Amino acid sequence: MSVRLEVDKTSFSIVNKRLKKLGYKVRQNVMRKGMRRFTAVIRNRARELAPVRTGNLKKSITSKTSSRAKTGMIIGRVFISRKRGVHYGHIQEYGSFVRKQPARRFMTRAFEEFNDEDLFGHFVNAALNEELQKMGLKK
Repeated sequence: MSVRLEVDKTSFSIVNKRLKKLGYKVRQNVMRKGMRRFTAVIRNRARELAPVRTGNLKKSITSKTSSRAKTGMIIGRVFISRKRGVHYGHIQEYGSFVRKQPARRFMTRAFEEFNDEDLFGHFVNAALNEELQKMGLKK
């Protein structure tokens, strides 16, 4: 069970204009950093909303960022990792008809709270400013 967020670089104009002035690798790094921070916010909120009995479900909520070289798209995922032995995340999220367990919708609520291009743009802009400071272009 995962929430997947794809952001195309054309979705926000002001930051995009600043990004176009940089090289491809720097642009990708800035976008990846921004996406990593954005998914971390969603991940942390999902952990706050997750039902807790043993704490394993809460600990297994993970975020990951990847990029597609051909399209230049950055993909951020917030998901429940099965490495911790949690195989019931989907039941907690969507409920169970057989066990008459109601849906908790903790992942969906976390995603809907922060599904905002302006917030993502803020994180990308912060990452861009950090990168420009590293390069010595901004004080």
